[in-house]
Amino acid sequence: MNNSLQTFATRFNKAKHLIIPNICDYKMPTNIIFPNARTLTVYWWDKNGVYYNLDRHHFPNVERINYISGSPGDACVPFRFISPEGPTFKWRLPTSASTGMRHHRFFDFVPEEYKEFIPHEEYKELVKEIDAIGKDMK
Repeated sequence: MNNSLQTFATRFNKAKHLIIPNICDYKMPTNIIFPNARTLTVYWWDKNGVYYNLDRHHFPNVERINYISGSPGDACVPFRFISPEGPTFKWRLPTSASTGMRHHRFFDFVPEEYKEFIPHEEYKELVKEIDAIGKDMK
């Protein structure tokens, strides 16, 4: 693993809320795991990035995913976090009023108890935070 990727993994390993913008079709190595992440904000990930990386292996204890992206890439992705023990997890989706578009149709098949909609004001704050991160990275 290259140094920058190792630094990223080490630095964010302990974070309880991860905001990860713009993962293209990159596949994270299997040794990158975020055991302390309880909330994950996925912002404009490529559908292959979602398919390869959004799973219980990389995020074993995630309880909420703020999903601000397009297609999850495969119909199985939204179901990876659903547990037979019942709804201890929430997909948090923006409302169409916030984004001007509807969430991806795959989420229509997710049971309602696993879905929650992000209020418009919270959505605006998340996007503002993500934009600030992007400016810091330049």
